[in-house]
Amino acid sequence: MDSSPRTAPGGRLRTGLCASMVAIGAVTGCLPQWPPDSRRHAVGTLHTPEQDAAFVGLDGGNAADGSSCRPLLTGELLLHEVALRPTGLDFDGDGVVNLRDEWIEVLSLAGEPAHAAGVVVYVDGVRRGEVVAGPCLEPGALAVIVGATSGAGGVAASVTRLRLNASLKLPDGARTLALRALSGADHDAATLPGPPKDGPVVWTRWPQASVAGAWRDHGEVAAGRPWSPGRCSDGAEAPGCALARGAPP
Repeated sequence: MDSSPRTAPGGRLRTGLCASMVAIGAVTGCLPQWPPDSRRHAVGTLHTPEQDAAFVGLDGGNAADGSSCRPLLTGELLLHEVALRPTGLDFDGDGVVNLRDEWIEVLSLAGEPAHAAGVVVYVDGVRRGEVVAGPCLEPGALAVIVGATSGAGGVAASVTRLRLNASLKLPDGARTLALRALSGADHDAATLPGPPKDGPVVWTRWPQASVAGAWRDHGEVAAGRPWSPGRCSDGAEAPGCALARGAPP
């Protein structure tokens, strides 16, 4: 197993699996590693790590909530869970279950605090909206992208939310999702399974927190849990799933 130092995008030094141990809250483990270039640049305009680094500080280096951290660079945001039809879950606590209860869960693969302001969501190749509100994300943190009209009550009150400047409006039959970085390249893109089934349609990455994970029905892989917004797919609190995974296979 390689534990030699490596250079991350922007010239920062990172270490191999388990070479650097960290403690975040009560969870101790290895920081998630940068995806290989073949995955980081699989979709969209190609950018070198040096070009990516030039985009740090485009917005003053601050998150949308005013806290100080850098923007996420290309490939540092992983699509992790997508609720196309959250049947039965009033996610935003407004008393009804509708399009405002949809979410896209993402996982930070950055090795330091970074924010997602400016990330653009594409659905089936069409620009859906831009993240305009959200805090700095710690390494391995999970957050959910929600639409502009989604409320902050219910389950959403305990989840880190990244708000779009438009409604999310994920169609039941959506097949492709992409998250575009400030650089213009894609953080991550996914082709979801289809056609949609009856009841809740929530797809999750499995194995969880892995860039190599396949998209599976959440309820089938997570002990009957139909969804887990803001938590690991197995129900554990983040960043436990990312720290436990370490580097992808």
